[in-house]
Amino acid sequence: MQNDNLKFLAKWFANGKIPQQQDLLKKILEENPSLKQDYEFLNSIDNEFDTENIDRAQLKILWTSLQKRIENRQRKILIFNLLKYSFLFVLFLVSSLYIFLWKKDVVIVNRGKEPLSRVLPDGSTVILDTNSQIVYKIGLFSPFNRSVNFKGIAFFKIKQTSDRKHFIVHCPDLDIKVYGTEFNVAQKEKMTSIALIKGKIQLYNFSKNDTTLIMHTNDVIEYCRSSGRIIKKNVKPELYLYWMYNKIEFKNLSLEEISELIKYYYGKIVVFDNNQLTKKHIGGSAPSDDINLLLKAISLIINKKYVIHQDTVIFK
Repeated sequence: MQNDNLKFLAKWFANGKIPQQQDLLKKILEENPSLKQDYEFLNSIDNEFDTENIDRAQLKILWTSLQKRIENRQRKILIFNLLKYSFLFVLFLVSSLYIFLWKKDVVIVNRGKEPLSRVLPDGSTVILDTNSQIVYKIGLFSPFNRSVNFKGIAFFKIKQTSDRKHFIVHCPDLDIKVYGTEFNVAQKEKMTSIALIKGKIQLYNFSKNDTTLIMHTNDVIEYCRSSGRIIKKNVKPELYLYWMYNKIEFKNLSLEEISELIKYYYGKIVVFDNNQLTKKHIGGSAPSDDINLLLKAISLIINKKYVIHQDTVIFK
């Protein structure tokens, strides 16, 4: 019965009896597949029929019922659209936030046999020794934050920026805040050494020491990671840069300074049977990867033989 009434009502509107509602009805009928079929069927049959005996009360009831169905459908469509656009808006916000906050790790590793030089996004320069690496983050909308994670041996030449933001080097056992501008960091088996060639840096966040140190030009610091001991050296910082040239060149260096080089580069402690020899100055060169050539050269210059016992070199 209801289906017949709907057909009747559709025919009524199709013949323009209630023209002010005709467009609305057509729209609803076209959006509703079941009613649309009725609408198309009724439009295909004869348009002439008796409208004088139409039950106006029944028509009013049918129209009210149809209006409720229309309102319910429109409400569902409104809720659906609200949910759809809310979801799209939230998705847009999340995507925008992700893109804005997204950062990737840039990893620079020296896997070769020669020192590797790279310019960082802020214009600073880092030279990495073999098997050394730095890692920093960079994003689409976030610039380089002048902070790197570092392992190995490297020389840093930090560029000063207009905002004067400090450059930070995070090592496994300490952090370095850079005020300026050139320094060498070397992580050895038992210690980390920092040689400041020029400028000023701050050491902090030691793994086993709560000390904060300020280093100035020509300062050398060694940090023993097992004991937490910090040692300040009175040697020339540039001696710690020979690794970049694959050759140790020493001009008018004392044997005490050369002993420090041997300890730094080869991990050997040098002992002389005559302590006065440590003040003797000599000159020469040797490959940084061959301790025997350096020891032979020293032996010839001071006219003393040497023996190597584990980690100690003894001249006598």
